[in-house]
Amino acid sequence: MDQNKKYDICICSTKKDERWIKILYDSIMKYRLPSGVILPDPDLTYNRIYTDPTESEYDEKTEEILASSRYLLIICSPAAGASKPLSDRLVRFKDMNDGENVIAVLVEGEPQESFPPEFIEEKHVRRLMPDMSVVEYTETVEPVASDIRAGDSKEAKQKLRYETVRIVASVLGLHPDVLERRHEKRRQRAIITVAVSASLILSVIAGIFLGFGLKAKHEGDIFTRQTEISIEVAERLTKELPDQFSDIPEAKQAIEEIIAEAQTDLYGEE
Repeated sequence: MDQNKKYDICICSTKKDERWIKILYDSIMKYRLPSGVILPDPDLTYNRIYTDPTESEYDEKTEEILASSRYLLIICSPAAGASKPLSDRLVRFKDMNDGENVIAVLVEGEPQESFPPEFIEEKHVRRLMPDMSVVEYTETVEPVASDIRAGDSKEAKQKLRYETVRIVASVLGLHPDVLERRHEKRRQRAIITVAVSASLILSVIAGIFLGFGLKAKHEGDIFTRQTEISIEVAERLTKELPDQFSDIPEAKQAIEEIIAEAQTDLYGEE
């Protein structure tokens, strides 16, 4: 790791997109590397982050921050595409790093309007045609970007989770697939843990039902009401628990299966 670099990532956006800085910052900071990941450089980190929601002109402080950052992450939107201060930062950072270590994150709008112009490259291409004539044309090349645009909150969570893994992988010098596979194994273990926990919760509720039911037989209306309240709590739990994991389909399915089995044991076949 370059000891002169104070930050792993400098996240830049326009003031209009400032909320996305917090979303990405929180997501990266909360991310934990799966066990067993071998880094190309064991001293590399990914969570030393400087945030720069800016409309200010490029100055000496900006120069110092960029020079102290290993990666520059630009939040791209129509506002970003039209921002000169953001373009100035991008140009200078690319000059410092031979055009490397820049991450584009698309949060709104279409690429052609949301990327700062300095992200767009134009290449002059010559193509030999079947009749042996040569055709020349200009090809526009857009950067490969993390795309977290989404139609709803569920999709937004899924995309943010996936793109966070890709961003962290890039900053650590890993291929995204390596980290994603490890991440998926960790998610599968978490799903099993959740399913087991749900099963234990429902087993406890079953015991409560049985206990209250027996007391209600012998001690009258008070315990009958206690039983009713317990059933209401359990029914709320069985409805709300799967929704808490709606963005992890495997966990939701596992929990729903456990709840269905428990309900059969409690209430019997319909």
